[in-house]
Amino acid sequence: MSESTNLIARSLPVTIELDYSASAGPLLVRGNRSQLERVLFNLCFNARDAISGDGRMTVQLHATEMDKDLQASYPELQHGQYALIQVSDNGCGIDEASLPRIFEPFFTTKRKEQGSGLGLANCYSIVTQHGGII
Repeated sequence: MSESTNLIARSLPVTIELDYSASAGPLLVRGNRSQLERVLFNLCFNARDAISGDGRMTVQLHATEMDKDLQASYPELQHGQYALIQVSDNGCGIDEASLPRIFEPFFTTKRKEQGSGLGLANCYSIVTQHGGII
């Protein structure tokens, strides 16, 4: 993740600062590295596109334990430890009307020439295939 985050940071405009933090020690994940990197890239590039002018993006990676409250909302998840990747930004955000549709294939809030609407749909597919939630 740190290698991917460094690559993303170098591809951002100079007006956007990227902060990366991770748990101390190794965090082992059973999965396809290139697919998981694709999720990170899609999330970061959506964050980049949401920022106009000066901005900040944060990527955090740490272990988390599945608790009963989260498991009640997501019964398909098994009890245990998970890797949690959080990408946040100080961009414009997602409007309330669009939020329920963000993982639909071909749904986009961007102009036609700016995006296909497949980025978050791909993220959803990859994360669920790896036994996680997004």
